[in-house]
Amino acid sequence: MFNVSICDDSKYDIDKIKNALGMFSKRKHVELSISEFSNPEMLMYEIEDGKIADIFILDVEMPNMDGLNLLIKSENILKLLLSFFLPLTMKWHQWGINQKH
Repeated sequence: MFNVSICDDSKYDIDKIKNALGMFSKRKHVELSISEFSNPEMLMYEIEDGKIADIFILDVEMPNMDGLNLLIKSENILKLLLSFFLPLTMKWHQWGINQKH
């Protein structure tokens, strides 16, 4: 089983992601436990409490703290995390290209 945390300020987007994950789970016979967060600060508290998911799906643009800032603030906690961002705009696409790894 894989634990998945979705963080997005849009309930509509969370539902679409959960639906896509559900279809993937059935097709590939992979069991997923999905947690959803509309507030990145709440996910940050979970991470700080040691509740670290196997997969994080983070919205790149949210009020107060976006997915990128959440990842940066969690860097010490999530050292082994492999992250992928699916940018919806060229602004974020360019940000990803310019990052040094």
